Amino acid sequence: MGLTLFVFVERRTPQGWELPLGKIVNPEYDTTTWDRDRYVQKELLMSTNKALRAILGFSEKQYYSRAAFASPPVEPGLPKDSEVAMRDGMYELYSQNAEVWSVKVDDLLAFPWETKTIMRSAYVPAAAAELFHPEKPFPHDRWPSDVPVSYSAMSRSGVSVQWTETYAEAAGEEWMAAKESLKTMEGELRLICVVD
Repeated sequence: MGLTLFVFVERRTPQGWELPLGKIVNPEYDTTTWDRDRYVQKELLMSTNKALRAILGFSEKQYYSRAAFASPPVEPGLPKDSEVAMRDGMYELYSQNAEVWSVKVDDLLAFPWETKTIMRSAYVPAAAAELFHPEKPFPHDRWPSDVPVSYSAMSRSGVSVQWTETYAEAAGEEWMAAKESLKTMEGELRLICVVD
């Protein structure tokens, strides 16, 4: 199973950090045991998008790209005053078994998602290779209908290609919608990012 990125939102209040998205019923809650909490923090986003993880600050920065992805400024580790950690006693778990960091939402919103680009590279089926150009985006709309859309880091039979992608495209529509929703929240906000 691959790594998953969990993104939580916290807002500063005079009493400390709060979870503006609240809590939801834990899908892993089991009434016959005490090892799971009944409610867990509601995340802004849960994603397996490796490029998004890299852009948001994960240590593995190069994913199908010619260079490492840039990130907005991040603070490594789980802040000790984090409500994500305090609510469910997750500080020890997250600080030992997962990569965790925080990002100020103002820095995230100032990041040039739509204009910053990165050169991506991968191996694709030979039937689709001629569609690629290093200065153009991934050719989803021209992909041959009889060839499954796929690319990989290594291949015995594929052809090495390059394409240019904006950070918004690499991060994906789901992330861009989640990011936009942050603009409707008031106050000082930060994201707690957990890759587990």
